[in-house]
Amino acid sequence: MKKVIFIFILLVGFVSNSIFAQPVSFRTHLRNQIQTWGSCRTVAITRTGGIAIYGDNGWYISNVPEDLANEIKNLNKNGNFIRDVILTDQGRWLIIYDDNGLFWDGIPSDDSLITKLREYNELRETILSVTFNDFGDWVIITQNYFSASDSDILDWLIEGNEEYGQVWNVHLTDDGIISVYEEGYKTLGSVPESLFDSLDSTSIHFYVVKFFGSYWFYADVDGNYQHNIR
Repeated sequence: MKKVIFIFILLVGFVSNSIFAQPVSFRTHLRNQIQTWGSCRTVAITRTGGIAIYGDNGWYISNVPEDLANEIKNLNKNGNFIRDVILTDQGRWLIIYDDNGLFWDGIPSDDSLITKLREYNELRETILSVTFNDFGDWVIITQNYFSASDSDILDWLIEGNEEYGQVWNVHLTDDGIISVYEEGYKTLGSVPESLFDSLDSTSIHFYVVKFFGSYWFYADVDGNYQHNIR
């Protein structure tokens, strides 16, 4: 896949109290669980906790907000397909499930993201990707539309769409952003250099890419993955 760089979870049902600085961190447990499964579709990781999703709705959870953990458990119990989970360092979170099901708490408070999510939900759009950070930036990707909090980000997505085809997935942090298209990807801001090397050499036709500090994860729709979670 091409790149353009711009400068400027088997089911595990427990919540751990591991913290970032411990010798055996929650990341180690999460990594070991992913390796035990041999498959993982997506992750959501912060400085202090995280979630991994595999198969239809299997999960691993470590030190995340209690209401988020409860929603994941309920979706699993009810047999819903968990598409993705978004979690920020300040505990803001969102779950995408089935075609356009959504649960969230604490997402950007100016209501623009919530308004747009409800609009797409009422249109029964298949929601492919939602991402946001703790600064109020956000992006939504559906089967037929994409929207962003900032016109510059939107123009950047449009440029990628014209060059690489349909946008599949976007991941946004406080420091950087990566967008994945049918035939390539683009980044903006601070993204780990080691991720570029892996994306440019992998045989995985990646659908979702996540990064968090110097750590990263990517996977295709079947859960084939690569990561450097340590």
